Amino acid sequence: MKHFSSTLTAQIPEEWFHIGSSTDHLQQIIDVFDLYYFHTEELGIDLYTEVFAANLKEYQGAFNDVFRFNAWIEDLIRLGQESGQIKNPSDPHRLMSSLIALSFGNGAYRCMYADPDQSMNNLFQSGLKAILCAEPEEVR
Repeated sequence: MKHFSSTLTAQIPEEWFHIGSSTDHLQQIIDVFDLYYFHTEELGIDLYTEVFAANLKEYQGAFNDVFRFNAWIEDLIRLGQESGQIKNPSDPHRLMSSLIALSFGNGAYRCMYADPDQSMNNLFQSGLKAILCAEPEEVR
């Protein structure tokens, strides 16, 4: 699990953590999760299931370095809201936490229902867009 997480975070380009004024913030969020799911699919469902289950039994410390990632996603959400790219007006920390929960739930779903024709990324992307792109009246 530590290897999975450390190799994944090592693949995130350093420049992604620097937010430019002309950046499409929603697309930047989508791109980093694309990278995560590419890495997950590359690992293979059997090994991913073992890694996921091992972390559920006893925390392996695999996500010790995600605080920077989470703060960065939260900043991108805030900027996306300010630019109108993200329609959901909810608190950026709450939205970031929802995306992380969606990602973990998606991982668990994939482990339990290992359908080789179902992409984890496609499942996650539809949930991400439902969370971030909901119009204000849909959020209530």
